[in-house]
Amino acid sequence: MTLPAPDMKALPPAAVAALMHHSPALLFLADGEDLAWRYVTPRFATLTGAAVEAAMAAGWRDFCHPLDLQALLAAWAARPEGEGLARPLRLRAAASPDSGAPEAWRRFDCLIEPALGGGWAGSLTDAQARHDAAARQARLLLELRRRATGGLALIRSMVSRTLEASEDLSHFAAHLSGRLGALSRIQLLLARRGDALASLEEMVREELLAQEVREAAAIEVDGPEVLLPDSVAAALGLALHELAVNAAKFGALSRPRGRIAVTWKRLPPRGEQPERLQLRWQESPGSEPPVDPAARHLGFGRELLEQGLPYELDAVTRLDFLVDGLRCEIVFPLPTAPAPLFFDDADKGGVS
Repeated sequence: MTLPAPDMKALPPAAVAALMHHSPALLFLADGEDLAWRYVTPRFATLTGAAVEAAMAAGWRDFCHPLDLQALLAAWAARPEGEGLARPLRLRAAASPDSGAPEAWRRFDCLIEPALGGGWAGSLTDAQARHDAAARQARLLLELRRRATGGLALIRSMVSRTLEASEDLSHFAAHLSGRLGALSRIQLLLARRGDALASLEEMVREELLAQEVREAAAIEVDGPEVLLPDSVAAALGLALHELAVNAAKFGALSRPRGRIAVTWKRLPPRGEQPERLQLRWQESPGSEPPVDPAARHLGFGRELLEQGLPYELDAVTRLDFLVDGLRCEIVFPLPTAPAPLFFDDADKGGVS
């Protein structure tokens, strides 16, 4: 069933004006093949900051993105005679008075159809929110792919090195299970905050708790708040896990009165060096006599500390096997805020 077109002439002028004024879309009437405006709704002035009269005098060229205008007029010229056109484009939008930001391009869906009585009638419907949502989804998918790729590479390396260092299948299964558990705890910490950052203090406490260190007298954890992105958290979290496991099997946590102090501090930038984090792991009491580092087996944990962290985090690490107990120091550059995954084409003046 086709409904008849409404007779706009039968409506009072005030009613027509109210419809035009309150329409969420920008409405316009245009003439000729160059689509010269002969009417635009008052909402146009709200969007652009220009008076309606000025907008009509200036026309498309002063408010439409140049590349979009070129594409619009080309498509308009190529369309079948007498037919309308639907096309996305960008208009220059005025900044909010209290935002302090410059004007920006805003996306609209443009629809142009033959008008009753001749000429052309058009609408410009705001599509910026839809575009932003699509951009956010694209960034999320890209970030998920990046994390999945990095996570799989880390797990593949971890499995390979654990297998090489294992004496038998049961040894391999036990160590691999513990390391996968450490990665799982890190992922839970990252998900808990919702911003893909993990608290260093929570990472330390979770690893010690995983080794059943529940007495406050047995541990000291102290340092300023530090939030680490996923790639840094994964590498450092595995290192903390290896230290905690070693302490539980051979170090301070294997002794009745053993203690562990994990402290960290920020080191300010110096010269060309960025801000760094210095983390210290100190166990007491130690073994008698102290373990000779050269005699220790170069397993996954030690290799991760002495070779993996320098590669992954540009870290400087030091392991000392002293009479007082194992001491480990890790110094690495604190990551800065990540750059956007990609820029918006409109911001660069291109066609999106």
